[in-house]
Amino acid sequence: MRLFASGLFPEAFTDQQIGGRVPPGEQQGIPPVPRAIRQGRYRPFGEPGFNPADTFDESQWVRLNGEIVVAVPNGASILALPAPNQIRNFLGFRNSSAAANIFISYGGPASLNSWIRLTPNTILEQDTRIPQDEIFAFADAAAGFLICVQSSTPGSPS
Repeated sequence: MRLFASGLFPEAFTDQQIGGRVPPGEQQGIPPVPRAIRQGRYRPFGEPGFNPADTFDESQWVRLNGEIVVAVPNGASILALPAPNQIRNFLGFRNSSAAANIFISYGGPASLNSWIRLTPNTILEQDTRIPQDEIFAFADAAAGFLICVQSSTPGSPS
């Protein structure tokens, strides 16, 4: 290996051997563009074998059927959303309380030790790996309000 000072080059690159390797004199063997055709479910339009139906994935669509406002009492765990009959593909929460923190638990009662804590005016959006469990809420002060939105896609969550 050779080290050249900044701005200095060997005379006309007469000796191009570096570490026993010789750079190619012509572009033979070096492809000008990637030769692999993109494989998988989604393919560019107009490619052979393209079918527009292949590009539609119903789990990517979200249809919210309004908001559910849940009054969360101080110090008691309540069922905020029951387990769905169809597969949930989106879930969102907003703590609209003025002062209460709201704790959320999946599949069991919520408490001060629950994994998710929403401070006032915090929004939580879940659009990947959405829980299919019952959702419980718990407030640490009076006048707790949790706004829930969810979307379902055809299919059974079991």
